[in-house]
Amino acid sequence: MDNNESYDFYDKMPKDAEYADRPDKLRTTDLCYKDGTYSLSNCPAPPDCNWSGKFGPAKLCINRAPRPDWVFYVAIMKCIPAWENW
Repeated sequence: MDNNESYDFYDKMPKDAEYADRPDKLRTTDLCYKDGTYSLSNCPAPPDCNWSGKFGPAKLCINRAPRPDWVFYVAIMKCIPAWENW
């Protein structure tokens, strides 16, 4: 995504929020879809999540989805609050 909607539209940061898992990263086995093919070279650069906003520091989150053959591909890369773990 080329915007901060995944970060900016949270309701509020929980009072007992702890920072969850580490920021995600593209793996050498990741695949992205483009022009009918899946490959790592099709993946755009991940967004820069090195900033902080109203919900604290941001972190990179990469959502992967399965193809019918159970090979996973990158569906979206986005910035989310660092305390979130989904």
